[in-house]
Amino acid sequence: MTLSLRNRIIRLLTISSSLIFLAIIALYTVQFFNGTFLDFPQMTRYFSRLPVIKAFAYTKWATVAAPVFIICYIGVCSLLLIKYFEKTHAPEIVYFTTFLAYMLVESSRLFIPALELWKGNYFLLIIVSKLVFFCRLTGFSIMLCGAALSGTKSEMQDSSSRFAITALAVLTACSVPVDTLKIFSTWVIPSAYYTLFLVIRILFAATTSISFWITSWKNEVREYKQVSAFFMLLSLGLIMLQETDNPAFFIAGALLLSAGTFGFLRALHNYYLWK
Repeated sequence: MTLSLRNRIIRLLTISSSLIFLAIIALYTVQFFNGTFLDFPQMTRYFSRLPVIKAFAYTKWATVAAPVFIICYIGVCSLLLIKYFEKTHAPEIVYFTTFLAYMLVESSRLFIPALELWKGNYFLLIIVSKLVFFCRLTGFSIMLCGAALSGTKSEMQDSSSRFAITALAVLTACSVPVDTLKIFSTWVIPSAYYTLFLVIRILFAATTSISFWITSWKNEVREYKQVSAFFMLLSLGLIMLQETDNPAFFIAGALLLSAGTFGFLRALHNYYLWK
């Protein structure tokens, strides 16, 4: 991916996240004046065995706030990438940009309560759930691939690996069935082996972090150790926000995602600044 193409994609992410944010605000404003704001039932909770305290109790605003935060986060990240990496040919930023794009698409689940799609529109619910499953799986696998190839800097390998991962994720998303008898409180119809794929995402994040650390050790680059640690933080924060239906998950996820991303981008900026 050329530098100019990457920068155009980043700008497109900025515009897209802003438009989606404005659309969501408009939809919920209409709901507010119609008296239907947050007027949706409690769906099945995946983390139903959390401690019975207020911080872990199901909260409608936390369910909505998590994907809204992710959309705002993507917009802010895009602006930071434009400011600090516009003229820097950093392969890791290419993969991180792709990661952000999948996060933005995954946030489409926010339109389910906004448009009241849960009222019998099962076809759309299945489509959105499949899309969410695809984006979550592909986003973390893309970052793993980027970390594994961070030492090669081969654009041909980068392009082929992104294509292969996307194709495999599409095949997996289409073949794995969903349980149409339930809707999780995070506004997705759960796929089969939901716990297994959640563990796989965590393993992808951990392996990506380890890959960055190995690159640091091989090339004697101190900044990659920081990249390794902070990427794990932002991954855990993102997963918590993706599974958020309570205040504790939202607050912890937002803090981890913000701190992890700041450290991740700062470490990469310092590395390429003196390279």
